[in-house]
Amino acid sequence: MTRIGLVLGGGGIVGMAYHGAVLDGLQAATGWDPRDAEVVVGTSAGAASGAELRAGMAAEDMAARRAGGRLSAEGEQRLRRLGPPPQTPPVTVAVDVERARAAFRRLLWRSTAVPGSVRPGVLLSAAMSPGTLSAAWLTRQSEWLNGGHGWPERAFWPCAVDLDTGERVVFGRAGAPDATPGEAVAASCAIPGVNAPVAIGDRLYVDGGGFSPTNADVLAGLGLDLVVVVAPMSAVPRAARGRRDAALRNACRTILLAEIAWLRCHGTPVAVVEPDAGDLRAMGRVIGIDVLDEGRCDAVVRRVRSSTIRRARRGAIPGLDVLSPPVAAAA
Repeated sequence: MTRIGLVLGGGGIVGMAYHGAVLDGLQAATGWDPRDAEVVVGTSAGAASGAELRAGMAAEDMAARRAGGRLSAEGEQRLRRLGPPPQTPPVTVAVDVERARAAFRRLLWRSTAVPGSVRPGVLLSAAMSPGTLSAAWLTRQSEWLNGGHGWPERAFWPCAVDLDTGERVVFGRAGAPDATPGEAVAASCAIPGVNAPVAIGDRLYVDGGGFSPTNADVLAGLGLDLVVVVAPMSAVPRAARGRRDAALRNACRTILLAEIAWLRCHGTPVAVVEPDAGDLRAMGRVIGIDVLDEGRCDAVVRRVRSSTIRRARRGAIPGLDVLSPPVAAAA
């Protein structure tokens, strides 16, 4: 059996629309059902999308949910079985501001004493923390989706950052701190400066995107036949040229390229799906409120699904032959 790893990167609500559209497009082009992935790595929005996938939601229904479209018969039946979703709007909570400030001071000192020991994104996350919006609604949403069960049978690895140490934590993996899947998703999505850090045990966690927008390197050395990376915050070469968010997208791509190189050094093939210029126009900027603009999601799903199918069928996404050799050969 072909062993596929799936990496879903950060990118807000628009990033979740991108995930659904890409996965639906890949399934249409290759026949591969992303629910069959051996392991799903999720960061921030990718953790929320990964939770949907591991709850059994089909790619077409992930896309339809973001675009406000009609679910498949299977999707409708699944949601009916789950019952009404939890009505839990975000609320503000009290936070330990001094603990967050102390964490930033420690990380700043460490980065000064040992250059390169703290990732810039982690240091920025610590500087911006804490926000005051609770991410508990994400916990309840994820637990509702999986019917209140524990960790799924197939591996699901949401990534977050331990605020006190600045280290990456890969929940769901052997040796990770104890947490429910819902808690892990909330921790991975706790945007610094917006959301309060998520407390799990005696630790505080914030958005895993501070360490990396994708965290694809955690799949190195697992002997997978292919890792599929869906990277909403990156962009194909030259696609972001002239955009106001070009520098940030290029930085995200630089991190991604290093992770791809690490995977390939361990003998793992990689296929990467990044926004092209047309996708970016629909998605808006990765800076500011565009990534949280639900009004963009319908256009993103329609554009990105179409572009993914087109690019996959013409061979513009190298590596997909592992998913569907006949389709790749025909392309």
